[in-house]
Amino acid sequence: MRLDDGARITVMTVDNRMCRFPIGDPAEADFHFCGWAPKPGSPYCSYHHGIAFVPIKRRASDDEDVKRAKAALKNTGITRLFG
Repeated sequence: MRLDDGARITVMTVDNRMCRFPIGDPAEADFHFCGWAPKPGSPYCSYHHGIAFVPIKRRASDDEDVKRAKAALKNTGITRLFG
């Protein structure tokens, strides 16, 4: 997307009503931001939100780590480890 004058969205022209997904190398002159309308609650448009935010898949070892931590704390009087 470009501004009305045809210029690309830069650090100086991007605002919170624009997708702030970076495009290109910040060290290069043609670096810019997407500029489309952001998805509600996101700094990015729907397309770039899908690229930037990939859900973390739980590993089986994570579950085992939590079980071990809870077992280790069982006799300490701590009733909640997380949240």
